[in-house]
Amino acid sequence: MPEAQTATIEVDVAAAEIIRRAQAKASALGETLGAWLQHTLPTEVISDEAPPSQLEAWNAFVAGMTAWGEKNLPPGHFVDDSREAMYDDRN
Repeated sequence: MPEAQTATIEVDVAAAEIIRRAQAKASALGETLGAWLQHTLPTEVISDEAPPSQLEAWNAFVAGMTAWGEKNLPPGHFVDDSREAMYDDRN
């Protein structure tokens, strides 16, 4: 079992109850709280790596859509989605 450390933190009552329940679940499984949290919490909570920024996520989305379009749409495909084209029948 890893060496135990003592830490004092201030949390609200609800967070303290969550931590107490997590400790009880870990103990019931014969695990340390740290080991239990490692496989229970989402990766982005326990990872040292920063989550992708909104811009990185947007760029990845745009790149994916562009690649899909190049693969699935005919060359030179164009959609006139201007306001004039969309509402032309209302004149």
